[in-house]
Amino acid sequence: PIVHFWYLAWLAPLIALRPSFGWTAASITSAGYFLAWWSKERFGAWGFDHGTAALLWTPVLLAFAAQHRAWPARVLHALRNPAAARQTDDIGVVIPTLDPGPSLPGLVTDLRRELGEQAPLVIADAGSPALPAMAAEIVPCERGRGNQIAAGIAAMESEWVVIVHADATPRAGWLEDLRRGIEAHPRASLFVFGQRFDHPTFGTTLIEAMNELRVIFGGVAFGDQTMVVRRSALATCGGFPAQPLMEDVEASLRLATRGTVVYLASEWRVSSVKLQRHLPRRILLVLRLVATYQLARLRGPAHAAACARRLYGEYYPASASR
Repeated sequence: PIVHFWYLAWLAPLIALRPSFGWTAASITSAGYFLAWWSKERFGAWGFDHGTAALLWTPVLLAFAAQHRAWPARVLHALRNPAAARQTDDIGVVIPTLDPGPSLPGLVTDLRRELGEQAPLVIADAGSPALPAMAAEIVPCERGRGNQIAAGIAAMESEWVVIVHADATPRAGWLEDLRRGIEAHPRASLFVFGQRFDHPTFGTTLIEAMNELRVIFGGVAFGDQTMVVRRSALATCGGFPAQPLMEDVEASLRLATRGTVVYLASEWRVSSVKLQRHLPRRILLVLRLVATYQLARLRGPAHAAACARRLYGEYYPASASR
């Protein structure tokens, strides 16, 4: 049970052009091929026993299974919905806010510069004391980012909804990048622009890399990567999750069963203020919260919703107490 690693070397350029969790795992575990020489030196036989072969190939099979976990539901949805309209001009924006900083008016101006004055732009506000006059519709809503985004989506009719955090700065030409993506991927249910922090350090660069890998290999995005959701896909998988936390993870997992998740690599700049202190602790906290939520999700929707509420109180203790 040996596959010479050079038999798979022709895949390397394809893996670089279109990264795959399964083939990347194979490129790592294939290094175990060289154990065959150790086996010959020690036992006089050039080869592997079945246990060693399983040790090398099981991670690859698990990686492929994880990568394609939503494939059956996605195919079934495609068979039931054969026509996927591109609708490159039907685009709106939702900005969830709660006591936003002074950069919000500039963000709205930047968005309007490419969207135009007629495109829907909704600020889903959860009780800010005062908001300046802006070229946007303000929708009061319940606190919790998922609740706010769901209310903002309900306030418009656009097929594609760009979810923008209030501290983000759009990349020039983002709208054209999105339109090209919609044209190239008619079966997409979720696009992800990506993020770059405004004050890069080793730690923030590590977070950027981890977040990109999670989208490309796992199909799961965070909200500060600027997600673009397809309304018609949301309508068939329970709508946007109106929950206070982990709404981005839940929306990604739902939408992955309705179409492809596409990373646009057209990154927007976001604030790194929250990461400037206790960065390692914050990374571990986020990893733990995501893992806890996904485990709760395996037990059913009710457990996931209860977990989201509990994690919100842990992630935002001051907000949860008000």
